Amino acid sequence: MNALTNFPNGLTSMGVPVLGGNRYPFTGKTFFVGATATHSDMVAGVNDVASYGTSSLRPFATVAYAISQCTANNNDVIYVLPGHTETISAAAGWTPKAGSSIIGLGNGSNRPTITFSATASTVVLSAANVTIENLLVKPGIADVVVCFPVTGAWVTLRNIDVIPNSTYSIKSFATVGAAASWFLTDGGFHVATTAAGAA
Repeated sequence: MNALTNFPNGLTSMGVPVLGGNRYPFTGKTFFVGATATHSDMVAGVNDVASYGTSSLRPFATVAYAISQCTANNNDVIYVLPGHTETISAAAGWTPKAGSSIIGLGNGSNRPTITFSATASTVVLSAANVTIENLLVKPGIADVVVCFPVTGAWVTLRNIDVIPNSTYSIKSFATVGAAASWFLTDGGFHVATTAAGAA
């Protein structure tokens, strides 16, 4: 009997995170984000503890900061904890790096919620091979133009839901440029209770 599990033949995960039912293992760096953490993002000389962001118990405070810690084409993954909230207040508020994944954890309304608070707020998907999964998106202002402008190849947006707001609206979930070959969006919905102006 393996001491780490009740399964008679053993079931352990040593070194490769097994979270959120992902289809494939991640071989790059793994980061965690949770807004309810009792610390701020790692800042050199202030709180630069090596383990910050690498544990769900000591997550980074923002996805934006976690993205800055990723390495392009390294198969890095950012796990966003259930209940996390974050605001994107400007164009290119997030610009994920090539080959990286952002995976929201949780189910239904407990998934991470991302608010677009300016009409020009965006998650720019210009890098190739980026995946974003399992988030709730909502407008924090009227007539958000577009959440995800896509110009990179092999970008995947999966199970991302635009949730309703009784006052504000989002015009477009995504726009797809000519270079965005093999773009996939799957499993999400876009609900609005007010019409977007000149949608």
